[in-house]
Amino acid sequence: MGIELQFQRLCCVHTVKKLLSIFGIVIAVVVLISQLLALPYENYISLLSNVDGVGVEAETDLATDEKRSNVEVDSLLGFQKLGNSSYLGKRLNANSTIGFYLNVSTYSSLGKMRNESAQILQVKSPAACSSGRDNVIADTGNKTSSLMENEATNSNSNILRAGINSKRRRPASISYMNTLVQQNSSISLVRSQWRSAREGELRYAKVQIENAPIIRNIPELHSSIFRNYSKFRRSYELMERVLKVHVYKEGEKPIFHHPYMRGIYASEGWFMKLMEKNKQFLVKDPKRAHLFYLPFSSLKLREALSKQNFTHQKDLENHLSNYIGKISRKYHFWNRSRGADHFFAACHDWAPRLTRKNMETCVRVLCNSNIAGGFKIGKDVSLPVTYVRSAEDPLKDLGGNPPSARPVLAFFAGGIHGYLRPILLQHWSEKEPDMKIFGPMPRDPEGKAKYRELMKSSKYCICARGYEVHTPRVVESIHYDCVPVIISDNYVPPFFEVFDWESFSVFVLEKDVPDLRNILLSIPEEKYMKMQRRLKIVQQYFLWHKNPVKYDLFHMILHSIWYNRVFQIAKKLAFPLLPASNSAHFTAFHHHLCFHLKSAIAMFDAFLIVVLTTRMKQRNLKGVHPNARTIMITAKCGLFIRSSQTREKKMAPKKGVAVASKKKPEKAKVVNPLFEKRPKQFGIGGALPPKKDVTRNVRWPRNVTLQRKKRILKMRLKVPPALNQFTKTLDKNLATNLFKMLLKYRPEDKAAKKERLVKRAQAEAEGKTPETKKPIIVKYGLKHITYLIEQNKAQLVVIAHDVDPIELVVWLPALCRKMEIPYCIVKGKARLGSVSNTKSVFLMLPNRSDTNIDDCAQIVHKKTASALCLTTVKNEDKMEFSRVLEAIKANFNDKYEENRKKWGGGIMGSKSQARTKAKERVLAKEAAQRLN
Repeated sequence: MGIELQFQRLCCVHTVKKLLSIFGIVIAVVVLISQLLALPYENYISLLSNVDGVGVEAETDLATDEKRSNVEVDSLLGFQKLGNSSYLGKRLNANSTIGFYLNVSTYSSLGKMRNESAQILQVKSPAACSSGRDNVIADTGNKTSSLMENEATNSNSNILRAGINSKRRRPASISYMNTLVQQNSSISLVRSQWRSAREGELRYAKVQIENAPIIRNIPELHSSIFRNYSKFRRSYELMERVLKVHVYKEGEKPIFHHPYMRGIYASEGWFMKLMEKNKQFLVKDPKRAHLFYLPFSSLKLREALSKQNFTHQKDLENHLSNYIGKISRKYHFWNRSRGADHFFAACHDWAPRLTRKNMETCVRVLCNSNIAGGFKIGKDVSLPVTYVRSAEDPLKDLGGNPPSARPVLAFFAGGIHGYLRPILLQHWSEKEPDMKIFGPMPRDPEGKAKYRELMKSSKYCICARGYEVHTPRVVESIHYDCVPVIISDNYVPPFFEVFDWESFSVFVLEKDVPDLRNILLSIPEEKYMKMQRRLKIVQQYFLWHKNPVKYDLFHMILHSIWYNRVFQIAKKLAFPLLPASNSAHFTAFHHHLCFHLKSAIAMFDAFLIVVLTTRMKQRNLKGVHPNARTIMITAKCGLFIRSSQTREKKMAPKKGVAVASKKKPEKAKVVNPLFEKRPKQFGIGGALPPKKDVTRNVRWPRNVTLQRKKRILKMRLKVPPALNQFTKTLDKNLATNLFKMLLKYRPEDKAAKKERLVKRAQAEAEGKTPETKKPIIVKYGLKHITYLIEQNKAQLVVIAHDVDPIELVVWLPALCRKMEIPYCIVKGKARLGSVSNTKSVFLMLPNRSDTNIDDCAQIVHKKTASALCLTTVKNEDKMEFSRVLEAIKANFNDKYEENRKKWGGGIMGSKSQARTKAKERVLAKEAAQRLN
């Protein structure tokens, strides 16, 4: 009996069993309540292990016939034992869908992976992709089933891992991309660091989209171009009603907030301009935003490589990295989701490489949507490449000839870029009369008109890749009602998550270029007519408008960003949910849960007895009293039973008994016997004393004290906007470029002027026409500059920031803005001066961080200069001068009204700030007490 009582006191088995029973009841109640509150068709996966040690597998469950009629079949994960393979085989053969299996360990690891981590899908073998005819479009619903049946029979169950780290040897087929779209919409792996109300709204929108009501009476042509028309309509309506976007104001032009509206990279510029001016989706308060826009131009970033002291591609990556660091330090929204709710639009070929390091988690809207290059279906968005010829009229010259007036079978014309286009010309250039395959056409108006006419009179337009996978011919063919033939492996077309591209376009593998004509001729005429009619409907979704309209290109890009972000939101509940309407599934789930709870309790009992027996033996061996509770952690079940350890009471010493205190042993210092210690004597003739800081005891000269007092006063006193604008000077990079240009137009010194006048006098004396002309130089002198501004002859005015007294130039920015002449403020008046000795300037300006040999050489041969003016420049400098003027206008002339309202100064010392904060705390405390 003694041993039993000792064991019972030690482990408290009855208490543990009661706790386990309560734990099981609580779980059952929580699951039942969640069942009552759950919406139908939620995905779930069991977190418990099977009885026989076999992991529970999840298989795709088809919806009802009513759901099946709605273009796409929604998948519902349900419980199914591994042994029931007959039902699983019927499902796979009947519905021709790809099986998606996850056991418990796989799913638990999936929750910790990023979006690009291994999503294991059973797809067709690469050998099945060899037929070019498989890439020709079929009617909706027929091609998918036939292809999947062929894949199920021909493939050897090859497993491809989708992700940026996987390197596929063969190109991804269009059917493989379709499976990625379906699987990525059913698995969500993005989880924020902390919850927010905006994330809850996105989670609600996700459930609403997944359970979108079926739209009846859909025109056949409309339903055939969409994957699921009902889902798209519901998602678009929720976007218009719910979505809010915040645009960061940080970033300087021209890389940030400076859209470029023409050319093949115009898509990013149009989106930036329309996004920043939109009133429906934009919010100034970032706390109300669901998405955050990073407004930079990849084209301007690429151009900066040669213009703004960037020497390598890594410099551009570092520039973006510094920008991300700036907004992550200033705002907490980037850190909340690691950038998953941020997005940007970039159309340059370099964009995937420049953003791969620092913006991988963002929703990347890319023209270069190459799966092999890191593009992730389900997270990233494919940006349409639109060649905008006229920013004033982007809808100019749309449409094409009717099908009966299109005698040309296929047409292509373009530069010989990349490896594919030379192969295309080699096989089909001037080989067949109905195959118009050309190289680059003339860029004059006649050549452009001929290019458009050939597109309007062709049945199929070849969209062959260049250096990268994207090409503007895809959107051009849609604009001219020409069926696009996309020959670009691993290319994800725009709006791929919404449109069924196989219904209105043709996909041909690059290796099938020699059979191109046979593939196109094998398409029946009736099928071509259907594709051409569908193309006319699709056209409205690929048009830019100056003022955005519903379903235009701007709204479709924004919808793709919204759609991908919504379906990347992680599930709120970690335990399984079932549709309440399905009583049979609910009963099976209830029995399944009860059985697992019983097995877990039995396993825990056995484990507890073994561990506590070992624990008791250890306690008895050490001689410690066993009247205590222990901490038992069960790793398999994940349950924790916490109790207090034994604590030895510290007994006070008895009275009259001295407590012996233990002294710490002193460490013996190691002394070198060869060196004798000699203390220093600081007397007269002795050692030198150590250095002391005696600056506090120095009486500084009056001019130094006045300088310091003036500096402190400028910080303390409030500075009016007219004076405060002189603290905002030109940035270092732009100032460097400006001074390099000004150095070319320095006035002549006395020797050069004398030499020029002597040559001119000699030429006149000899009766010849003088060859030397007066050089183009900068103008200086306030009176002269004012005259040039009033006569509207000045093209650029440069003002020093440290003119003393400042009243000499305080009116000059207002005059320049009135006369619409670009002006800028630079550091400082000595840089504009003209002392011939360059070294003396460094002696005058030792603390200037942006001073260097090149731009510090004096301009007008004066010690100081308040302002300079340029009236004209040489022809070879006009291009560079126009770029400098554009940047200066953006930073000064355009921001004049903004700077006119900003006061400066008012910065108090640390002690004053501490006193002010203390007073504010006292006042806030008193106000709170009055309210209570």
